Amino acid sequence: MSSVKSPEERWLTAEQVADLLQMDVQVIRRKAARGQIPGAAKVGRVWRFNEAVLRQWLASGGDAHRRATQDEGETGAAAG
Repeated sequence: MSSVKSPEERWLTAEQVADLLQMDVQVIRRKAARGQIPGAAKVGRVWRFNEAVLRQWLASGGDAHRRATQDEGETGAAAG
């Protein structure tokens, strides 16, 4: 029996999503709270993101991701 989960079963942290999108983690949390990131679920006080839903959203909505980044007025965590 394998312990490796498929993307449909994996849940990412806000930090992992921030790294993937090259955005600040606080921006990710804010967007999740506003319903701007599909596949987001709050478990207690912690946000989790369904990897398969997130990757599908990114694959089909690159323009939406760019608009979301521009709307937020932030270019990401990795500046410099």
